[in-house]
Amino acid sequence: MKLAKKILFPLFFISVTFFACNKNTESTSGLCMKKFQIKGMVCNGCAESIESALKETEGVKENKVVYSDSIASITFDSTQVSKESLIAAIGKAGYTALER
Repeated sequence: MKLAKKILFPLFFISVTFFACNKNTESTSGLCMKKFQIKGMVCNGCAESIESALKETEGVKENKVVYSDSIASITFDSTQVSKESLIAAIGKAGYTALER
């Protein structure tokens, strides 16, 4: 019986991590990485504004916004911030984020 408990615990832990990040999000070391299509950018300054807004968002570990591709790549701790909160932070900066 003890062996069964040792096997079940790691499987439970893995499934919790999977659901926290979901199927469209990559997970590494407990962190999630999500990409968003950004609408409304007209220059590199726009990308910098979004990066600044995301840096101020609790749970965001790193982010990169590429104007030429209109893509934001965000690494975050899903226990501290949701993808809905990331979308809201981008919206507050004046842009629209769509899940990829």
